[in-house]
Amino acid sequence: MPHITRPEIVLPEHWVSTDDLIEHFSATYAGHPRLQKALDVMRATTVRGRRFSRPLTELTDADHPTDLRLQRHFEDSCHLAEEAARRAVKNCGLDLDDIDTLVCASITGYAMPGLDTYLVNSLPLPPTVRRLPVTQMGCNGGAYSLARAAEQCTSPGHNALVVGADLPMHYVHPDDTGMDVMIFRALVGDAAGACVVRGHDTLPGLRIDQSWDYVQPETAAIVGSRVRQDGMHLFNSPQLYDALRDILHELTGWLEKTSPTGTDPRPEFLVGHTGGPKIMETLFDALGLDPSLAHISRQSLQELGNAGAVSILDVLARTYDSPPPAGAHGLSIGVGPGLSVTASRLRWQ
Repeated sequence: MPHITRPEIVLPEHWVSTDDLIEHFSATYAGHPRLQKALDVMRATTVRGRRFSRPLTELTDADHPTDLRLQRHFEDSCHLAEEAARRAVKNCGLDLDDIDTLVCASITGYAMPGLDTYLVNSLPLPPTVRRLPVTQMGCNGGAYSLARAAEQCTSPGHNALVVGADLPMHYVHPDDTGMDVMIFRALVGDAAGACVVRGHDTLPGLRIDQSWDYVQPETAAIVGSRVRQDGMHLFNSPQLYDALRDILHELTGWLEKTSPTGTDPRPEFLVGHTGGPKIMETLFDALGLDPSLAHISRQSLQELGNAGAVSILDVLARTYDSPPPAGAHGLSIGVGPGLSVTASRLRWQ
């Protein structure tokens, strides 16, 4: 089974506490008819603080045109991703020339060429590197990228560099005041992360086995973004949770079908995308998991917020710092627009 090295996480400079965030939005949206309700829900996200690549006042300035907003988003994503990639390759004892595949997860699908091409030139990576850009998976981008990287590592010498860079607040339109977007503002934070998936069977640490992908039919309008004349707008429907339960029912069937006879199909540890408190609650209820397995994901959410595709890399890094017992079997899982879920079986060696 392919081996996943400990991810490296890079955070931008501007730290904003939830108290500071609430104070800012209380003044910015003073006339909002449901302001107090929105502020109460912001506090309930459990996020204590998060980092942004730009000052909060800049990110929420309605006078910033869309082209400038997206230009800064792409530039900041590239710089953070490059630093994370360099650290990941160096810290696992490889050279950049040793990388055979590059898998990039980010919400920069508007740019062409994209983040993957930028990294090939800036690091640099071999011009023959196989590139797999993952640009429209949202929060599922990290789990999806790890699964796709593992599929490339069919031989012991293959090395796949996985890089994630998500800066979600750049996407939030200052004029959007729906409750879904107000909650999103309190949940998200910016980050980049990277790790190397290797085709070695003998390295200690996390192994990744078979994966499972699922797109729930007729749910494309539940979570995502839309482009309008004045820029990009996010949306998130309460129908998300019912749709997710339907997908998790299918995932439970896959876990039961692929588990060895006589074994418990439920994982002993979880590397899960953080999403938000209600997402995690839905995951654990539907899969019948011990809530204590969520402690690392909850810690990540509290300290970083929801960093999109990077969140699962941060949870993975924290799992390395507090590992499960040798031989324990686990599960990685990500949830994103579509509505889509990617899960992979894991084993700690």
